[in-house]
Amino acid sequence: MHSATESLFTTHTENANKLIQRNFMDKAKTERSLRPVVSRSIQKEIPMIARRSLIALFAGVVSLFATSTYGEMQRPQNDVILEVSGKIAVMNEGSKATFDRAMLMTLPQREIRTTTAWTDGVQIFQGPLIRDVLKFVQADGSNLRAIALNDYAITIPTSDFEKYDAILALLMNGEEMSVREKGPIWIVYPRDQHNELQSAEYNEKWIWQLNRIVVE
Repeated sequence: MHSATESLFTTHTENANKLIQRNFMDKAKTERSLRPVVSRSIQKEIPMIARRSLIALFAGVVSLFATSTYGEMQRPQNDVILEVSGKIAVMNEGSKATFDRAMLMTLPQREIRTTTAWTDGVQIFQGPLIRDVLKFVQADGSNLRAIALNDYAITIPTSDFEKYDAILALLMNGEEMSVREKGPIWIVYPRDQHNELQSAEYNEKWIWQLNRIVVE
């Protein structure tokens, strides 16, 4: 009797041990199968975080240049290097749109590689397209009056900036330009790309030490 009971107990114990072992193995298998899923989830999360960061950066740029229905724009945080006035719809200081260097650098930048009448060899200039600046302030005129620090001024038709990719150069060969070096802003035309831009007429439009634009 005891022998039969002991045999039955042993059988139940072995079955229980097998069941525990099977459950343990199933659990381990399940955990292993979940690892790739978790890994794929993490891999998906990383691009999502990157996208969110890019969206946040884009929002910051938009907020810097956000304009309201009343034609207002953000005020400069540093020294003003350019004032735009006249026939414009977007302002941030009375009837003027004022820009510091950072604001102009935030606009899309264009690079021009060209010779000039005042330097030796090909120079590399960088800055925003003039037509982009005019578009930003919602300029509505056929001419602009470009004025330098010393009050030298010249009138340039805005059609120039639709026809040619002229820029407000902020950098020359990767460096900011001092006043002595024709900075802080120099109007630059892509003269090497168009023969007609190599004339004396267009050389006069390369106004340096620019600090004011009046849209007429």
